[in-house]
Parts: sequence; structure tokens; C-alpha cells
Amino acid sequence: MSEQRPDIIDLALAEDIGPGDITSRWFTREGAQAKAVIVARQKGCLAGVDVAAEVFERIDPSLKKTIHQRDGAVFSKGDKILTVEGCAASILTAERTALNFIQQPQNSLDNFRAVRL
Repeated sequence: MSEQRPDIIDLALAEDIGPGDITSRWFTREGAQAKAVIVARQKGCLAGVDVAAEVFERIDPSLKKTIHQRDGAVFSKGDKILTVEGCAASILTAERTALNFIQQPQNSLDNFRAVRL
């Protein structure tokens, strides 16, 4: 009998929102809709966008997700990476964790590229 273990997304969400996201509860109206766009702050090589999209999916499968750049893509400052539309509270609940999955691999890739050059 095998024991099912939580995956990295489950662990990250549990750490980030715990028993509930207070910010979303206090700062969004029930039923409020929103659109969020993740935009690059600097040039780089993308990693983690599929995982970030999955974070939004786990929080609310009804969110519409549009991936503009794929992992491995070289992007410039200001490029759109991911757009999410739907329930404002769901977007706010997921955004911190989703951004962490994009930012952390990106930082590692930048460090690797710096060492390699």
C-alpha cells in the first residue's frame, strides 16, 4: 500500500494561505471579477510558467489562463508572461504562490547564465 504524498504545489499553497487567505476575504467583494497579467520586470529566460498556471487551476478551475510565453522562452522587460481572468478572490489567493514558482527558477537560471558566461 503506497502513501500518497503532497506535491510541491500543495505544499506551497498550504504554506502560503494556510487555513484561508485573509487578504482576499477582506479586500474583494463577493462575486467580483478581475484580470491579472504577469509581466516581466526584466529580460530573461522563462521557467515555471506551467507550474504557475497550475497554481491558479488548483485554487479555482474556472479561472481562464492564457500563457503568453513558454518555459525556455527568452523574454524582454514588459513582455506578458501569463494572463488570468475570473474571480478576483481566487486570483488574489493564488498570485503570490504562482509568482514564486516563476521567480525562483528565473533567479536560478539568471545565476547559472551569469556563471556560464
